[in-house]
Amino acid sequence: MFQGYYTEQNMTKGNPLLLFNPDALCPAINATLSYVFEPSSAHAVAYTCTDAGQPLCSYRDEMADHVSINGYWYQGQLYPFKSGIYTIIGGDEWGHVAIEHLVVSNSTIFAGELGSMSCPMMYGGIQFGATIKNSTGFANYYNSTQYGNTFFLHPGMQGTINVQYSAPANAAWFQNNGNTLFNMTNGAALFYMSNVTEGKSVISYAASLYNDRTGHHSQICHYGIQFGGGFEEPCDTDNTGDIPLDELPYASKLLHVGINTSFAPDSVMLYPDSNPGFTATVSANSDAMPGVYWLSIGRSLCGPGVLAKLVVLS
Repeated sequence: MFQGYYTEQNMTKGNPLLLFNPDALCPAINATLSYVFEPSSAHAVAYTCTDAGQPLCSYRDEMADHVSINGYWYQGQLYPFKSGIYTIIGGDEWGHVAIEHLVVSNSTIFAGELGSMSCPMMYGGIQFGATIKNSTGFANYYNSTQYGNTFFLHPGMQGTINVQYSAPANAAWFQNNGNTLFNMTNGAALFYMSNVTEGKSVISYAASLYNDRTGHHSQICHYGIQFGGGFEEPCDTDNTGDIPLDELPYASKLLHVGINTSFAPDSVMLYPDSNPGFTATVSANSDAMPGVYWLSIGRSLCGPGVLAKLVVLS
């Protein structure tokens, strides 16, 4: 297990964490000379003697194991995992490698399930899209098939992301509208979940913060079923002041998490076979709330924007 993001190409450059107490005494066991695996199975017969036909020379074993760890050892002490990204690497004697990545966030804020909200925008059957071209200033960034685009920020840091729109060459929708250009309004949004403990109850909230050239828009909703289900309408916004007074302390905290987004320019013109771009800036205040957020860069989740994850480290 490594702290940081590693792949099969650079994993030998990492320093593995010490996951087990180096001072612990291990029981004496017979040296295993060979294994014979059952077909397509984790079951194997282990042989401990040169003469496999002798009694007590073999035993059937389950070659899978489940290990639970909550920290790493350093200079004789166990330390909890710090917030950030980690890489787990497993290998066998035949050179096969399995790699998994995980994010540790010591926070109650987490990215919820967006479901069908992550959709492309279509006009007249023409689909517009957008991609991330590059980014700078972040503590870390990676892109994987499992997690997609993921950006990391420490409190007090600021990063920029360059986004490029794409419009297909056969954008007949424009011709049907007199070849008029489409003015695409840029913007950026945060979507996240949070569990609030009140006495013996845990209340789940879904919050969204959106910023475009018309200003900032914030919304907070009760989640009907913890970690799933629909919203308990109506959702409240701090722009109209309809948040109940008894929930104002929670709402104020969740809608002002200390993460700011801005972008330039305010809008771009889209036309057939065009690829205009814009720059989004994401900053975390010194008192930003650590956690995992959905970051939507573009017009909206159902617009031609990019959906990524933002991890604010503690």
